[in-house]
Amino acid sequence: MGKRIEGFWLTNWMMTTPPADQMRVVTEVQARFADGRWKTDVSKRLALGNLISNLADALKTNDGKVIITP
Repeated sequence: MGKRIEGFWLTNWMMTTPPADQMRVVTEVQARFADGRWKTDVSKRLALGNLISNLADALKTNDGKVIITP
């Protein structure tokens, strides 16, 4: 499907980092996305009610994430 994984896997970090430190980091990451310091590419937004009929087509592109909205 032409998928590419960028970044790093968190498995080892999650297994070796105390929960309080994990929460601190997750909170900071969420804040950076919320205030615009970080962003991610979004190729499609799909309403939950239309998900089944539209998901296959939405996943054909690899230029961003598919966001599911209520």
